[in-house]
Amino acid sequence: MSSKFVHILLCLLGSMMMYLPLQAQQTTVVDTTITTPESEIGFVRKTWKDGLSIAASPFQWDRKDRLTALGLVGGAGALMLFDEDIRDFIQDHRTSTIDDINKYALEPWGSPRIIDSYSVYLTAGFMAHGMIARHQKSMKTAELAFRSMIINTILVQTAKHLLGRERPDRWPPSRSYMWNGPGGGGVSFPSGHSSQIFTVATIIALQYKDIKWVPYVSYSVASLVGVSRLFADKHWASDVYMGAVVGHLIARAVYNSDKKRNLNISPVMGDNYTGLKLVFSL
Repeated sequence: MSSKFVHILLCLLGSMMMYLPLQAQQTTVVDTTITTPESEIGFVRKTWKDGLSIAASPFQWDRKDRLTALGLVGGAGALMLFDEDIRDFIQDHRTSTIDDINKYALEPWGSPRIIDSYSVYLTAGFMAHGMIARHQKSMKTAELAFRSMIINTILVQTAKHLLGRERPDRWPPSRSYMWNGPGGGGVSFPSGHSSQIFTVATIIALQYKDIKWVPYVSYSVASLVGVSRLFADKHWASDVYMGAVVGHLIARAVYNSDKKRNLNISPVMGDNYTGLKLVFSL
């Protein structure tokens, strides 16, 4: 596949994503006062608190939460039964064109290396737009995405090294049931690429859900990145699935936490009434 085609494809994707702040600016009344990630509680402190809250959340689940978690984990377990069959099917249909698309257009979206991560570039683009255009929503999107990526990286990398699942492309040939545990060297489960792109995709989808096509594009790009890891033979299907689940849930938790943090409730009393005042900061 020619590099020209790849360049055009990347430009189209980037243009579509960078259009979001402009579209939102046309349809949303925004505060022109820009707050940096260090304002209010502070970027680092908020990230730390959200990370601890997410890590401890299983101890606070109610019955509905436990059933949901059981269903998600059960889905991964069921998928594991077919991991090797799915791998064989995908590798049988792998081509050099698909490898080029993966290498230049898809894999960098979930790259853990900041210097070549399209997700980091896109998030930085939102922040740059927010600072230059004084657009609060763009700044908030960048802040939420960066916080989600940091928490996701810490939790996913911890899980990878504790579980020690071998990648499918290891030599001698790996089997899907090879889990070496802590210090075993395997780092396949869950997929870091899949989880990272789904954190960013989820934040964008939630922040711009009023624009109908945004969630479809966000999750479609994220799904393609996940599939690319299967064609690259770097992950089993269950790795990608669980990475997507983890990334989505982390981003949603950070998003919801931020919304709660911006809700202030205070009592109000007058001559003939008593009540509560709710102030929601966008």
